[in-house]
Amino acid sequence: MEKAVKDLRKGLDKGDITGDAAVAANDAMQALAEAMQTVAQTSIDDASATPVADPANADKVARELEKAEKHLAKAEALLAAGKHSKAVKEFEKARKKARKAVKTAEKPPRT
Repeated sequence: MEKAVKDLRKGLDKGDITGDAAVAANDAMQALAEAMQTVAQTSIDDASATPVADPANADKVARELEKAEKHLAKAEALLAAGKHSKAVKEFEKARKKARKAVKTAEKPPRT
């Protein structure tokens, strides 16, 4: 998604996309960024709801979730500033951190 947003931004900046197409391009960039926001938030919510199989991993899971939340907050600020490409990149980082938290939470205890 980040590449699609970058390509649209490039077309707008170069003047290759103008008029109604420019409005549509801006709407598309916003929609793509908002879709990634939903994916990131859902990933964080899912990770937060995942039980930690091994209590020894609880701190690591909490740290990954904290990182995910920070990326989410940064992405939301970028989105509000109209920086769609950077926002998408940060939303993806948030999603990956949340996924890492899930994988860590699901690790069984060592025997």
